Amino acid sequence: AAMAEFAGARDELPSCGEDTVSLRKCLLSGYFSHAARLGPDGLYHTVRGGHVVQLHPTSVLAKFGAPPEFVVFHEYVSVGSEYIRDCSRIEGKWLTEIAPHFYMSQDSRGGRGAG
Repeated sequence: AAMAEFAGARDELPSCGEDTVSLRKCLLSGYFSHAARLGPDGLYHTVRGGHVVQLHPTSVLAKFGAPPEFVVFHEYVSVGSEYIRDCSRIEGKWLTEIAPHFYMSQDSRGGRGAG
């Protein structure tokens, strides 16, 4: 009975549709320490630590359109070059909104201070 109830509830879950902001903020809340910013050199730099990384060549973000200024990533892979995989576009201001405890001493622009 509980399984049937769960199956019915699944059908009622709303979709975010075209508005992906809530979904991307949810991803960031879980992976807040995995944020990177596009630098003037065309490479990404982790927001905390400044490690140089690149979007993995298989990433949709690497293949289509202009690269986003900020991304959150799931995986860091080192195979000769340092790559980030499973990336989503985020807004820099979300870093201090969602994880102020982590970004208070370093703002979303990579400088010192909270904001």
